[in-house]
Amino acid sequence: MVRFLFLLLLVGIVRVNASFSESDIKNLLELESQLILNFRNYAKELQGKLRVIKSALAEYDEHVKDAARNPELYLSNPFNTFRLIRHMSLDWAAWQLKMEDQLGMEQIQMQQRLLAQTPKETSLKIAAQRLQSLLKFYNLEPAFFLHANRNYLRLNPVDCFHMGEQLYKLGKYHEAAEWLTVAADNYTTSPHNDLIGVPHWRVYKMRSNVLLSLNKFIESKEALSTAISLNPGNQQLVEQQQQLDLISSSKELKDPLPDPVAVLSELQQQCGGESRQDNTLSCELITNVTPFLELAPLRVEDLYFYPYVMIYKDGIYDREIQHIKNAFARCPSGNKFEEDGGISGCLIPGSYSAVIRTLSVRLQDMAGLDSAMDGVIVLEYGSTDTFKPFELPHLNLMNLEDVEASAILFLNDVVLGGAVTIPNLDVVVFPQRGDALLTFNEGNFEHTFCPNVVGSSMVIVKFMFAREETDETLEMEQDYITILSDKLELLSQNEKLQLSLMDYVDQLQERIDGVKKLSKFLRAPLQTAKGREKEFLSNPLNSFSLLRQMESDWVHVLTLLEQPIGQEQIDFLREMQSKRPQLQGVRDSMAAIHRIKETYKLKAWDMANGLLKGVQYNAKLSVLDCYEMGYLYYNASQFKRAEEWLLTARHLMAQSPTDPYSILGVTRSDISSLLARSLVAIDNFPHARTVLLDEPKYRDAAEEWLDYFKANIPEKVRNLYLMELDEDYSRLCRSNYKANSSRLSCSYKRTSNPFLILAPFKMEQLSLDPYVVVFHDVVYSSEIARLERSTEPLLEQATVKSSKTHRDVVSYARTVHGAWLPHPKLSQQDNKLVARIRQRIRDMTGLRLDSEQYDLLQLLNYGYGGHYTSHYDFTNVTSDKYFFDDRIATALIYLNDVSSGGATIFPKLNLVVKPERGKVLHWYNMRMFTYDYDLLSMHGACPVIIGNKLAMTQWIHELDQMFIKPCREPPKYRKNVYF
Repeated sequence: MVRFLFLLLLVGIVRVNASFSESDIKNLLELESQLILNFRNYAKELQGKLRVIKSALAEYDEHVKDAARNPELYLSNPFNTFRLIRHMSLDWAAWQLKMEDQLGMEQIQMQQRLLAQTPKETSLKIAAQRLQSLLKFYNLEPAFFLHANRNYLRLNPVDCFHMGEQLYKLGKYHEAAEWLTVAADNYTTSPHNDLIGVPHWRVYKMRSNVLLSLNKFIESKEALSTAISLNPGNQQLVEQQQQLDLISSSKELKDPLPDPVAVLSELQQQCGGESRQDNTLSCELITNVTPFLELAPLRVEDLYFYPYVMIYKDGIYDREIQHIKNAFARCPSGNKFEEDGGISGCLIPGSYSAVIRTLSVRLQDMAGLDSAMDGVIVLEYGSTDTFKPFELPHLNLMNLEDVEASAILFLNDVVLGGAVTIPNLDVVVFPQRGDALLTFNEGNFEHTFCPNVVGSSMVIVKFMFAREETDETLEMEQDYITILSDKLELLSQNEKLQLSLMDYVDQLQERIDGVKKLSKFLRAPLQTAKGREKEFLSNPLNSFSLLRQMESDWVHVLTLLEQPIGQEQIDFLREMQSKRPQLQGVRDSMAAIHRIKETYKLKAWDMANGLLKGVQYNAKLSVLDCYEMGYLYYNASQFKRAEEWLLTARHLMAQSPTDPYSILGVTRSDISSLLARSLVAIDNFPHARTVLLDEPKYRDAAEEWLDYFKANIPEKVRNLYLMELDEDYSRLCRSNYKANSSRLSCSYKRTSNPFLILAPFKMEQLSLDPYVVVFHDVVYSSEIARLERSTEPLLEQATVKSSKTHRDVVSYARTVHGAWLPHPKLSQQDNKLVARIRQRIRDMTGLRLDSEQYDLLQLLNYGYGGHYTSHYDFTNVTSDKYFFDDRIATALIYLNDVSSGGATIFPKLNLVVKPERGKVLHWYNMRMFTYDYDLLSMHGACPVIIGNKLAMTQWIHELDQMFIKPCREPPKYRKNVYF
């Protein structure tokens, strides 16, 4: 409207007076100056964003160049792999949010205020229909909207007149009459109505028309008479009165149309707040549904018992609500849907962010159920009609028969209306921001949303199931720690994302250059006119140019400002989101760094700078890497370790620009806050105070923050990812100890098989009790290369035998991927190669491998941090009913050299064996004469530091040796019916 008034003013000036007054000139040039200044501010904001991105790209580019030289060498370093996984999982999501941010919003809004458009007639008609629909549903009178104590609903008499006019055009005469009566009776409360096109007489004229349509002739004549008295010189009114007199004198007058009688349905009564809910239900703190709720109980209000319906208070936090609203606003077209009645929705998958996954777990905790749909469904609606959310086509696609419970979370308060009802239970819930309505449905999906009187509503819908559903066709999650092809793919994805960000920078720079040139072009007339404005505008050419520029050019400038930048790159980031590592991968990577650090007693500062066991590597950890490690330790109640990593992050941030880190979600104050909390948790109050005083954000209230941290020390929790390693295990992994005895020897083994007379094995004795030897050069390089190529697709997380259930389970004590060989997916030639290697094991050990049940080799691939804590290979399963064929011996084949870490250790022998390509380590797990378990055979695999460790294990079982190595005496410690 402002734009049109301004243009009319300009036209009026031109027509009335060919010359401008001095004040007119100054006002015109001042407005032009404001527009240009606004435009330049927009360019500055673009420039600031570009500067931050370029700073980050400079750092990223170093890593890309290092990786391009030798990708396999680059990825063999655990720091590079850890940084890549964390960077891909977390940083690119933050860059996506930054790129999606609309720049120059203040400048665009100013521009829009200058060039605003007026609403159309159709908008007014739709608004009138919506308001009347609400009025009818909630049985409200038009006078309700004139009450002074309802400012958010307040209408003036002119609004009431237009309501009546629109309803008259729609043929809703009874409703129109009510509105026009209110407008006429309250007209004097608005003294300026004549100036905006609704004089008092016009209200009565429209009222007369409406009453005539209702066949209320007497009331119509009275209203028209009042209109004539208010505007006696209006000939049109007089003519209308004459026509009305003719109609009234007719003998065939129609009967007045009766006034409708309002009859409220049960649903309308419920939406209006009339409910017969059971007042005996309780409010309480829930602590016993899941272990987590014992630490963080939630307030709950019972609404119904059969089926169980309840309200959880504060079920979602403000920052989570804002995160979800942002995600909804950026919902990709493939996840977005529209329903009739102005309802829009978005399916936000759990892979979108940690917030969505955390919220899903919390809802499952509320319900005490162990399975749920992936992600959440967000609905936004401003509907004037009731609707059932579970009957919406996009929600009804889900098989509701499998749904055990449903949750509806309210993301905003509703001032008036918008209740949620379950009509057949007579349950009514009025939305409050953060509340969660949880229903154990038992087939009941009658939930109904009442119309909103004011504003729109946004809710989350989540379905939960009683048991975990599995899908046999799901693909295995990629392993970015162990599998080289997965790591190379991750590196390739990171490079693509970085190239996309560079393209975004180019487009941003192109926009900046264009804005600067355009700003210079638009500023030229001002510079020419400066100091001689009157003379400048006295020239008709200058005047015309300025007027045309003000009327036309700035419209195009607004269009330019509103155009999104780098939409293709933003879409690419969204597309790559599902391909980035998920939270589990990041956790595994951080746990691997933990094992390396704690086993080899490394310092966080040295690790951050690429120094591992005294060797300097071309790899470093970033501020964010160190912060995430500190955050992990803090949440695991390992505050001393958190302190070390957070101090490192703080020192690194002091050496680098902070802008990129703030975009990626971490500021110096975040690090300082977590560091201070960690220090308080270990009673180091002076250091915590120093940290807070050194941080501007906390300096003025350092003591208050310190008191708050003291009062809110987190409770101790146990984190399975950060398990404590046995000190004997760690000590031996750090050492290079090798047994040295005069009884040990190196020799060629020729005796166990006639073939060995021609091709003996090089054998080195490491221990005689228990028997531990090494065979050198057993597997050839060509065979190893073939095994590596063919078996990589078969690798999956290895398991251990549970001592309680005797079942195979995944354990954090053993972090390795494996495959069983021979394998049906391998070629015939590959399986023959496996058979040849097994034959060599027979030849070198002199033991038989005949059992069909245990005829498999296990291929093992340890990534960085991959380890196996000290353990025995025998399973020690004893029974009075059956005999268990246990593992008498083990053959461990090393398939590659490991430059750092990855040794096999025997803690009770003080023995360390380094992995070497083609070497076989062989030992006995039982004592030969009695077949008792040999406790000295305890062994473990140290964490790999650099690269991968590829090996194969062959367990040799006792029953196969019955006739070649019979036990001479009954076992003393094994209890079994056969002995």
